[in-house]
Amino acid sequence: MIQYSIYFLVLLIGFSSCKTEKVTLQEGTVLLNYQKPLTIDESTKTAATFTEVADSRCPENVNCIWSGSVTVDLLLDIQSQKTQKELKLCLYCMAAKDGSKILPSSDVDLGGEKYRIELQSVTPSPNTEIQKKKEDYVISIKIDKI
Repeated sequence: MIQYSIYFLVLLIGFSSCKTEKVTLQEGTVLLNYQKPLTIDESTKTAATFTEVADSRCPENVNCIWSGSVTVDLLLDIQSQKTQKELKLCLYCMAAKDGSKILPSSDVDLGGEKYRIELQSVTPSPNTEIQKKKEDYVISIKIDKI
């Protein structure tokens, strides 16, 4: 009798975990490794891929006059719409001579909803003693519904 109760409990737990809920874009902070796609929205099947980095920040073990900047390219692949959006985000960027500036955040429309994607950090920091490869980089982005 106890054996049947245990089987019933296991089945009940199994069925209760099969609920399907509408999943929306994962808001909050997300870590992306270089060239490794991460699904950030199941409902629109949107994947984010950190595709490129240009790092001119002052190395950790050096005194610099200018702190430098770091720019990353982010590809949003929205499979449900069969579209891709490319974002260029930058930390510590200054305006160019023509007045243009790459910002640390960008607003995007995903599945009819507006989101702000903001670059929070890029690691590791440059260092003259340790050669960094692009594969070592990880970015932190913050996703907020607007």
